[in-house]
Amino acid sequence: MVVLGQDPATCAQVVGSTGSFALRVGGLFAILGGSAVLTFLPLIARNRCQLLLHLGSCFATGVVLATAFVHMLPDAAAAMSSPCLGLSSSYPWSSTIAGFVVIIACVIENTLKGFMLKNYGVTSLEELEADDDVNSVDSGELGGAQDGSTDGARDIKLSQREQLRQADLAMTAIFLEGGIVFHSVFVGINYGILENDSTSVALLIALVFHQAFDGLALGSAFVRAGFSRLKYCIFAALFVMVTPCGIAIGIGVSQSYAPGSKAALGTEAAFNSVSAGLLVYNSLINLMVAQFKPVSISHRPRLQAAQYGSLAAGYCCMALVGKWA
Repeated sequence: MVVLGQDPATCAQVVGSTGSFALRVGGLFAILGGSAVLTFLPLIARNRCQLLLHLGSCFATGVVLATAFVHMLPDAAAAMSSPCLGLSSSYPWSSTIAGFVVIIACVIENTLKGFMLKNYGVTSLEELEADDDVNSVDSGELGGAQDGSTDGARDIKLSQREQLRQADLAMTAIFLEGGIVFHSVFVGINYGILENDSTSVALLIALVFHQAFDGLALGSAFVRAGFSRLKYCIFAALFVMVTPCGIAIGIGVSQSYAPGSKAALGTEAAFNSVSAGLLVYNSLINLMVAQFKPVSISHRPRLQAAQYGSLAAGYCCMALVGKWA
């Protein structure tokens, strides 16, 4: 089947998947189980094994970052360079789209947080911290004459600052989940329509590894945001189910899907580019910034080395998986 106006050599549309149905269904349950275990692990271990959980979260951040640079962007670039799309193969379309998505994500997240700050009646979190420092100095200068009223005002300010910080962390966690869920849906669909069984096995290994550690990164963000057990379970279940649902959709449309068509290649290229941008933004802004605060080089140097080592190990492991998938 060839669409008029397309070169049969570059845009052949072979409709229908020949991949193993059993392998794809098995992959659905493997991804479901793997992601569920690590997504709910931070909830179970939130009051114990905190060091191991923190290092695992750093490892997961490296996995997310490598997924963007080693898996998503190269796949998007390959699809964009197909002669079928008629785009210039010398221009980095996928990187351009991904970079623009990073900017859009920054604008959206900061705008939403701006409305939140407005509701609290402050300009920024730093404003509350500065006010608290001023109150501390004032209370020291005034002495004991106004200790009661000063302490009460400071307690209110501290309470407001803590509420605002938790609201900020909660919004960050929700935005992080939104980006990962968007990526996970398309990844699931892509796995569900694969034709080559050997490719499916390699991709399945990569997906189980990637989705499991995505879940660990998300779960750690939920814990930092102070989510209740119920709220944690709702958001975690949404993430755990989204990739299997994507696989089910992919299996459902696989017999009518033409992977070599212009529409299919364009969709794949666009979604992979957008996913890469979201993963880059979330890994750098919403994960690394929260996990790696600048501290004195002499403050717990072994822990600092372990954190950075875990981050690098996660990146390297996912990059190594990219050799086969």
